[in-house]
Amino acid sequence: MSIKSTVLGFLLSLLFLGSLIVVRPEWFLFYKSASYPIWMIKYLPRTISLQSFLVFLALLPVVIAAIDFRRAAYAVLLVVSIAPVAALLVYVLESYHRQTVLNLVANLVFHYFWIVGFHLLMPTVFLLAARSIFTRLTQKWLRFKN
Repeated sequence: MSIKSTVLGFLLSLLFLGSLIVVRPEWFLFYKSASYPIWMIKYLPRTISLQSFLVFLALLPVVIAAIDFRRAAYAVLLVVSIAPVAALLVYVLESYHRQTVLNLVANLVFHYFWIVGFHLLMPTVFLLAARSIFTRLTQKWLRFKN
């Protein structure tokens, strides 16, 4: 794998997560209610939220395509910091006329940290931990083989 694969994984993850957030912002923004698909209620365990599952799937390309753990961590953190902007743009377009500028800015900051902290943090930590373990195991195996 090369740097190009890391960039490709980054772009795929950013596109998938960004489009998911734009299509269903109510799943990621702080709303009192949101409608979920039937398959989620039927097939996902109650301990796994739909958002965490979809974020996990969206971040897989960037974690798999990265050359090493350091580049994977950098790319994942970049995706996680950029993708919520899509939801914030949707939020601004929906509610800019109902709020003062100060309230809008405060709500944007709240929503950004809500998305990152509540929906993106756990899948990110899990994937980076798995990538770290995989990298260490492959390094040990290569040293053992030589």
